[in-house]
Amino acid sequence: MNILQHKSWHVYSQKNQDRVKRDEAKAAAEENQTKERAIAADREHRLAVLRQRAARRYANEPGPGEQEGNDETTPGPAALVLNNTVAVNKTKSKEEHVNFWADLEKQDTVSKKGNLEYEAEVKAKEKKWERTIAMHLDSAVKGPTPWYTTSQAGSIAAFGSKNDDHDFVKVREDPLHNMRSMLDKRKVAQEAKGAKYNGKAEDGTTAERTGRENKSDGAPEPRLH
Repeated sequence: MNILQHKSWHVYSQKNQDRVKRDEAKAAAEENQTKERAIAADREHRLAVLRQRAARRYANEPGPGEQEGNDETTPGPAALVLNNTVAVNKTKSKEEHVNFWADLEKQDTVSKKGNLEYEAEVKAKEKKWERTIAMHLDSAVKGPTPWYTTSQAGSIAAFGSKNDDHDFVKVREDPLHNMRSMLDKRKVAQEAKGAKYNGKAEDGTTAERTGRENKSDGAPEPRLH
């Protein structure tokens, strides 16, 4: 009789195979969603950079990558040098702190704002994964609890009650015990009956003795010659 298919721990059962397929499909869907969110965050970042360039162009301000660079959102090397030179001139004229990385800091700020939701989601997933790994490692280090470290009071009490019930049933179903019980009852009944008979006999003897004493107190009995 093949009962392996009916076991819940059988890894090749149809139920476990369906569960594995569902888990794989769910993991693939989550991975696709993560990729789509990353792409959307990158798209928003690029769109924000393009909007800033358009705003500076309409304001007649030289933007990064307009004079030299490519069509990508990242400015070329010449544009970075030019922007740094402009920043140095402005800071010198205003007698302020010289910052060679002003444009890069602005782009970094925009990218951080655009990817804030994505980074929060990634951090949450990392924390969840770390907690799961920590739980598995903790259980693997501790291992199963040995049987001799658990309390035996409950099992001992249950074993004692089972033994008591077994002894009671054994005595109740023993024919020799039943025979002895019947003999004891019969003996008690005979003793009660004997005591009752002895009491009646003693009453009769006492009455006869009393009658004789009464006769002796009256006229003397005639003597036979």
